[in-house]
Amino acid sequence: MLALIFDTFVNIATETLLLGFCLQICAQLEFFTHRLQRMVESDEKKEACNLLTNVPNRNRLSEHVYYHLRIR
Repeated sequence: MLALIFDTFVNIATETLLLGFCLQICAQLEFFTHRLQRMVESDEKKEACNLLTNVPNRNRLSEHVYYHLRIR
């Protein structure tokens, strides 16, 4: 009887933990894709407005990737 109760708790905890991790991963991927889409849209707007200026661009993609790698 004790083993059945213990197994039930382990099963519930494991299932909750795995689904929580999946939810966290999906949320981080959503954040990442949203930021990438905003970055591309803002770059297109900047290119359209600043065709004559030679302002050096920082590599924003690497900054976003670095941020998400640090979250892990």
